[in-house]
Amino acid sequence: MISSFYRDKVLFITGTTGFVGKVVLEKIMRCCPDFKKIYVLVRPKRGTAPIDRVWKDIFSSECFNLVRNQPGFKETVKNRIMPIEGDI
Repeated sequence: MISSFYRDKVLFITGTTGFVGKVVLEKIMRCCPDFKKIYVLVRPKRGTAPIDRVWKDIFSSECFNLVRNQPGFKETVKNRIMPIEGDI
């Protein structure tokens, strides 16, 4: 089963501020909630911290409505979603 594969895994996702990246991240958070950590690559923007971009550009999206209403959502993001500033 897919959820058992991702249990206790550390993931790295690029493109999470784009449409497809958001959908992939939401699907993993919703269907495979036992992941250990997810590192997300976020392109730098002048005057904006990576974690602020994560909240503004990713988690404010409508595709996170179901996940955002789950108990412990903010703690999950704070402790298990790790933004990495970079550009590839």
